Amino acid sequence: MTWRDELPLDLPRADILAAAVGEAQRRRRRRQRRTASVTAVALVALVLGIVINSRSVRSTPTVPLQGALSQVVTQSSTVNIAGVAHAVAPPRPAPVSRPQTTDTTVPPPPLPGPPALSVVVPTTTIAPVKQSVGSTTTVPQAPTTGDLAVPTANREPFGITSSTDGSIWFTEYSAGIARLSPGGQFGEFATPTSSSGPYAITRGPDGNLWFTEYLAGNIGRITPSGVITEFGIPTEDSGPTGITAGSDGALWFTETTAGKIGRIATDGTITEFPITASAGPFSIVSGPDGALWFTEHIADKVGRMTTAGKLTEFVVPTANADPLGLAAGPDGNMWLTEHATNKIGRLTPAGVLTEYPLPEANSQPEGIAPGPDGNLWFTETSSGRIGRITVAGVITDYPAPSPDGQPATIATGPLNTLWYTEPGANRVGFVSI
Repeated sequence: MTWRDELPLDLPRADILAAAVGEAQRRRRRRQRRTASVTAVALVALVLGIVINSRSVRSTPTVPLQGALSQVVTQSSTVNIAGVAHAVAPPRPAPVSRPQTTDTTVPPPPLPGPPALSVVVPTTTIAPVKQSVGSTTTVPQAPTTGDLAVPTANREPFGITSSTDGSIWFTEYSAGIARLSPGGQFGEFATPTSSSGPYAITRGPDGNLWFTEYLAGNIGRITPSGVITEFGIPTEDSGPTGITAGSDGALWFTETTAGKIGRIATDGTITEFPITASAGPFSIVSGPDGALWFTEHIADKVGRMTTAGKLTEFVVPTANADPLGLAAGPDGNMWLTEHATNKIGRLTPAGVLTEYPLPEANSQPEGIAPGPDGNLWFTETSSGRIGRITVAGVITDYPAPSPDGQPATIATGPLNTLWYTEPGANRVGFVSI
């Protein structure tokens, strides 16, 4: 039994993260002392493989928030940080590479009825949660949604992304990496290091998928065929979380426990850039300016780092906001979730941060991603909802299919879809727009 097995099944992800940090610290001290389902699959195959022409739509009014409710020019500071280059993965052993053959495959049944363009997909159309702010209302088209169970129980799906072939890839925090093919088949791949805590995942410039291993302190790479290679981060107990592809052809990641930003080339060479030790860098994305943008969930800041290591930080105006998710919007701004204060933030390149409160108290927004409709979509962990905010600040909430799913991260998928993880229900969900 591991420390993770002893935690309650319904423990919030924030508490799980805190427990993981505590376990990492205990491991460090010990080292110091020693040295001193089928229907769901058919549904996904239909959503990924056809054009949805028929859907039952019902919606209720939603209300645009009346402009920015809080707008300030944030404090910023700029400093040049010299990166420290390291050879591949010292002092850890050489990267381990092995093919993973576990593949849970359930072929989807034949498509019913007439040709694909006329297939009626048995999904659920979700109406927005009613809002009543001011007197102006709009009635948006309701999206279609669905979710499906991960084949193996208790896998805790968390990070999610899509690949160029239309597959959906996601991390399983308790086990490894999983893939959902365009045809509706699941494949699950164990990481070479057991109990490594796979966290975030992204598409790399080399055609592979790259991911962080929070508990093991590794960066992982998985090929489309399922071969996994791990690269140890030089700083022990670094606690890597977010990862993204940079404009320089490398992968960039956050070291939440160590307070650093890391860069790994596709050949495995790692360079680390220290920031404030207690900042808690979390999510990271590449911005439209070619720089790396990241949230600092402990310091309540948003950071910006150039590929040369120049750092600028912007303070979130609401104290104790716990900024987690981050996305580059279609409007050229950065959008973030403020987990503890139930707000969505918009940060301009000039440093102006505008906050939009969510209509539901204690919703705890977490992941956020640009949608194919030109809006931003986000998850609400505590309320079990998926939210949409336009670049003008209009917010609409939609209930997720599994009320106890605790929606976590969200990413753009193929064919006008977004995909999200539900670690609380051991499921992955989608929204079709």
